[in-house]
Parts: sequence; C-alpha cells; structure tokens
Amino acid sequence: MKIPTFVMTLVFTLAFTPTSATLSIPSANDTERAATVNATSYEIANVARQFLVGDTYYPLNPGPVRTIPSLYYTTLMSQVAAVSALENPNASAIDATLQALGPYKSLESFKAGYDALESAGLIDTPQAFDNSDENFGA
Repeated sequence: MKIPTFVMTLVFTLAFTPTSATLSIPSANDTERAATVNATSYEIANVARQFLVGDTYYPLNPGPVRTIPSLYYTTLMSQVAAVSALENPNASAIDATLQALGPYKSLESFKAGYDALESAGLIDTPQAFDNSDENFGA
C-alpha cells in the first residue's frame, strides 16, 4: 500500500513542527521547584541539525547541540566529571600484575590472576568462576 505524498508531508510537518509546552505542572506548594523548572525551560533549545556526508549536508531531527553555554553542554560536562571521579587509582598496578602473570588461557590461569590481585590488596577474588564464559575461550 502506497501512502499518498500529502499524508507523508502532513505527518512530517506535524512531527517536526516546534511546539511550546511547559516542562511540568506548577504546584503552589513547591515554588522553589517551579522556579527552577521555569528557569531551566528557557535554557532548552532544539535546533535544526545536519550531518555531513561527503559534500552533502543531510537534515537530522531537531535537537540539542553542544554549544557553550547551553543546558546540554552543562549536563554533558557534569556527567563527564561524575564518570571521571570513578577512576580506579589502582588501575596501573592491576594492569602490571595481570601482565606479569599472563597469558590467560585456562580457568586456573584466570584464578591465579585474581588471587595475585587479591593478595596485593587490589581487588577481591570472585566467589565463582564460570569456565563456559567466553573469557575463558569457550
């Protein structure tokens, strides 16, 4: 079944026509939250985006772009900071210990690696090992 062109045009127009709507229903009992939501709503902006392929720009769905300052950029940077804070300070010691004991081709060799890391105080040895796991070459 072929969809008429005017129907496709109408659907596309309705789908991508910008609308303005409030972010939440205001509550008289929560003026601080309402003020925050209202202030944030002015920082959100969907813009026409394009994707370059060769020499041709193709349109994408409207959405946020990483401009400074923008709510999208601020949120992205806060997420990067949160993930960066999770960095394991023992990563290089773990890597050196594992490299010294490799290669890992059997369940016993993986267990020996974990035991070495635990005896060095770097991690706890898992309580169970699954030798059907793809990590063990299954």
